[in-house]
Amino acid sequence: MNQNYRNIINNLTSITNESIFTDTHNNEYHSLFMGVILRALLDVTKPVTLHEHTHIKVDRNAARSWFFTCSGVTCENFEYICDIAGINPIAMRAIAYKTLQREDIDDVRKQINSFFNQSSIYYEG
Repeated sequence: MNQNYRNIINNLTSITNESIFTDTHNNEYHSLFMGVILRALLDVTKPVTLHEHTHIKVDRNAARSWFFTCSGVTCENFEYICDIAGINPIAMRAIAYKTLQREDIDDVRKQINSFFNQSSIYYEG
């Protein structure tokens, strides 16, 4: 797995925890599926506002279901994405849960967005 993705996940957990990473061989899909996971973290942590668009509520609820559903197609999809990304799905659920409990959620969102911005600059060049 790309070291940049390891760093962002470790930063989100505030510890270096190698048990969240699986031994999946690095492939061209890791970046794509780590992006899916991080995008879902952004969606699930989007602050609730008084006059938000319906699609924001739908995205937030869909991301919450994706992370925390324990059976069915949604669960299978989450576990498949984590597997391809090289992330332990149980650990990723714990990270998502702990992230939602953090008081510095705005900082977490900035960190993820900054990572996306840096990654897109890197891949464009």
